[in-house]
Amino acid sequence: MIKISNGGRVDSQRSIQIVREDSRSESRNRIGDKTDRTQTTIRFGGSTKKVYPDTQVATDQCDKLIEASLLSPPKNLRRDHSKFPQLPSTDSIQEEFKASATISNSRSLIRPSKQMFNLYNQLHIFCIGLTRSFYKFFLHIFSGDCELVRICSANNLRHTSMMTVKFAQCLKHSKQLSNLSNAIQLPRLFSVNEVMVEIATTKRIKAKSPVIIANMKSCLQAIRFVNKICLDFQDMRSVNFDYNEQDHVHLLEKLWCNLKPDILRSADRLSEEWGELGFQGKDPSTDFRGMGLLSLTQLVYFSETYPVESRQLLAESLNESRYFPFAAVGINITAFMVELLQGLHIHQFIYQSMDKIILEDIENSDDGPSEDIKCVNLALTIIHEIYCKTFLEFGKQWVEESPRDVMAFPSLFAKFKLRLKRDYPKL
Repeated sequence: MIKISNGGRVDSQRSIQIVREDSRSESRNRIGDKTDRTQTTIRFGGSTKKVYPDTQVATDQCDKLIEASLLSPPKNLRRDHSKFPQLPSTDSIQEEFKASATISNSRSLIRPSKQMFNLYNQLHIFCIGLTRSFYKFFLHIFSGDCELVRICSANNLRHTSMMTVKFAQCLKHSKQLSNLSNAIQLPRLFSVNEVMVEIATTKRIKAKSPVIIANMKSCLQAIRFVNKICLDFQDMRSVNFDYNEQDHVHLLEKLWCNLKPDILRSADRLSEEWGELGFQGKDPSTDFRGMGLLSLTQLVYFSETYPVESRQLLAESLNESRYFPFAAVGINITAFMVELLQGLHIHQFIYQSMDKIILEDIENSDDGPSEDIKCVNLALTIIHEIYCKTFLEFGKQWVEESPRDVMAFPSLFAKFKLRLKRDYPKL
């Protein structure tokens, strides 16, 4: 079999197959005319031709067939090009290329714009700090007083919560008192009188007015009081739940009664029914290992102070389409409250809420109301209120977003924490 194609390349549509077959010719009427002749069959396309190369006519026919097959395909192999889409013109290709290049250039400009925005923010913060430094310098030159004295002498010499906030911020940003500020803002109790003497010595503060000294003392007492709250939170967190302690068992039973007042459990301690409240197993005490008795206390406060809202949120948590473990989420929010308190995010809120009680209690103690049980319990109640508000906001966000399953909790809760930290700015 021989394939002849255009340009020396094999082409199935243009190939010609020449098959030589040796056959004995038919017997003729003429006597003695019995010779062997070679028959050549030429196939191309869908047609077949038989020629005899021993004659000139056959040779001419073969040449014509080969030439025709090389120049154009057979009719049955010709395609109707009108059915195929037309290729785009050169102008259209150039226009599309320019458009794609413009889009890529615009996308490449996004990163520089973000870098410029970050640079602008840094420059803006630097300019604000520089302006503030010049402003403080000129005020100090003209008034002769440091910033702490100016803060404590503002508002007609009357102590306010914002005075405490500004006083703490001034201590934090002061280069001379930065070490002292870090020391007194740690969760520890300090002596107010000793700190006042150190501040007066470092800043060369003269006792111009007893009211200014009293305001400075009130600010330090408020800072010490918040340190006391942080210590109490850590103490409650370190207390493990114990079934041998009747107070612990009473709190756990109160949680069940507040959330399911009309349902009695089949077992006293270990039961699958605790899963209806969002605990991870039969024994709810195992869930309190991270936050200790503090998490149970806040769950009980939430269910007792907001009975209707807590039961509605529990019912939403049991919805199959958007289930989440109620008690486990409450324990995570308790951990978030500790994080906010340690990160100085809710100090300002506590200052604003406790200012009046601190002023009323100054006469009973030289070092302020830090050891007063009434003030401590009230401050804990303030933090518990923030806990309840946070729990309700998270439940609302969970219902609105309606995630597929509980596996979406970590990412959703991380976003929720970032948003809440913006609502409670750091001191």
